Amino acid sequence: MLFPATMPDAEPLVLDLGHLILHVRDMDIALTFYRDQLGFRVSDESHRGCCHRVMLSTGGAEIVLFQAEDFSPLGLGPQGLGTPLQLRVQDFTRAASQLESHGIRVHREHEHSGTVWDPSGNAIGLYDQLEGAPGHSSAARRRPHPTHHAR
Repeated sequence: MLFPATMPDAEPLVLDLGHLILHVRDMDIALTFYRDQLGFRVSDESHRGCCHRVMLSTGGAEIVLFQAEDFSPLGLGPQGLGTPLQLRVQDFTRAASQLESHGIRVHREHEHSGTVWDPSGNAIGLYDQLEGAPGHSSAARRRPHPTHHAR
């Protein structure tokens, strides 16, 4: 047996996702992207010794940015198009056009999803669940589109 069976009335060990941590090279530039371009709001900020940390939130999602000089940007696959971070937007085509108009690099997978890169080079998936989008259903609205996993 790989995993022991859990008791049906047992409380779950994990309560929720909590937050995702991303390393960034320059906090001011990162905040311009996440706050001003994507619409996250700053919910907490601290400086601890060598570390500058900013917590951002939107809807039920929280991202914590840590300023770091030496790190590898988030990106999966041979071209770095894949990412475990998927953000749902109202309309991907509109969001992609708006970001491109501000000089932000966008890779359009198709009309309902794609990848953008933050100023530190982290790949961020964007997707919508508009009518006609692959996987569109009431259940699909609760989970990201699977397009951007590493290939």
